[in-house]
Amino acid sequence: MNASTEFFEPTTYITRDCLVVPINQELSIKNALHIQRLLLQEVAIKKPVGAIIDLSGVCIVDSALWQVFYQTAKMIQTQGYACVFAGLSPAVVVAIIELDVNTENVNFALQLESALEMLVNK
Repeated sequence: MNASTEFFEPTTYITRDCLVVPINQELSIKNALHIQRLLLQEVAIKKPVGAIIDLSGVCIVDSALWQVFYQTAKMIQTQGYACVFAGLSPAVVVAIIELDVNTENVNFALQLESALEMLVNK
């Protein structure tokens, strides 16, 4: 498989009955959609309290990539589970605000531990 067709495979794990998906590299739209499919399958199989998408390894987000992340969170919520984005860098926060993308009904936490607390104590 050449580099253009390889997918980033996140190592998901369960902690405190929450599914955590650390994203520790920049993503193409194709990779983000791949992660979206994997995450939705994981949620359906593992039935966690909620999911945390940890974006602490992501430094660049454009409107198209954010749309995939946002849709992923909405899909998880539609399945009946909570979803929290954690670990957004200052640059990603600035990009989200400057791009004026949709963040309606999406939860954010500064770090993973705060996201876990949000989900476990909801």
